[in-house]
Amino acid sequence: MKEVSIVIPAYNEEEGIEAVINDIYSEFEGTRIVFEVIVIDDGSTDQTVKKAENKARVISHPYNLGYGASLKKGIAAAKYEAIAIIDADGTYAAADLIKLFNRIEDGYDMVVGARKEVYHPFLILTHPARFIFRFLCEFALGRRIPDINSGLRVFKKSVAEKFRTTIGQGYSFTTSLTLILFIEGYFVDYLPVSYKKRKGTSKVRFIRDSLRAGQIIIETILRYNPIKPFILISTFTFLVSFLFLSIYAFSTDSVMGQAGFMGFYTGIILMAIGFMSIALKK
Repeated sequence: MKEVSIVIPAYNEEEGIEAVINDIYSEFEGTRIVFEVIVIDDGSTDQTVKKAENKARVISHPYNLGYGASLKKGIAAAKYEAIAIIDADGTYAAADLIKLFNRIEDGYDMVVGARKEVYHPFLILTHPARFIFRFLCEFALGRRIPDINSGLRVFKKSVAEKFRTTIGQGYSFTTSLTLILFIEGYFVDYLPVSYKKRKGTSKVRFIRDSLRAGQIIIETILRYNPIKPFILISTFTFLVSFLFLSIYAFSTDSVMGQAGFMGFYTGIILMAIGFMSIALKK
């Protein structure tokens, strides 16, 4: 029998939560999939709980803990091995969730919805940050990632619970989960999904959440694939040192020569630290 627990983290999402739950029931009730809907109220001060409790099991936090903490609570409370997560703001369609669930039945550990269009109020500002995060993740993994932090995905409860203490507590939950499963050799697949403009106001704080996401990405890479950051930094250091040495060769500027040699030796040291980190990890 096909069974899935659908977890919805929600913080002051009164404008979208009811429609999201109704959409889930509308799509899933016509299938043979046994499902439960769990809403994790992350300290909401509006009507989120009231609008969700008619059709969902609501678990409330006394105060806001974060997106990742809410998902962890929902995963722990879930009855079934297959866990589906979807946002409470109406950006994702429940029909796509069924598509992801059917795909995970083919033996995958996680199936992620790759968004076709992304709406964000700070798109101009977030694009550079998103590019940097995606570059770091793809460099660490050595492969292309269609969507690093999609909030629509289906995965196995046992897999997520295994890395519970490592996965981020905030909006970095999805990014860190994606990184860890790829690095650890789990089977991950992507399917294209639609993405609509959210209902209500975004709870993302650009500077704080971007810095936190960057920190989690670096921590995850250092924990599971430590050589990659050192390769990246040492390569950059070598390039800069060669630039200085080239200038020194043509101008005989002693300052450029000293800087070039210092950069070269620094690159060697960083590379050595990277190889030592691999040995320590083992």
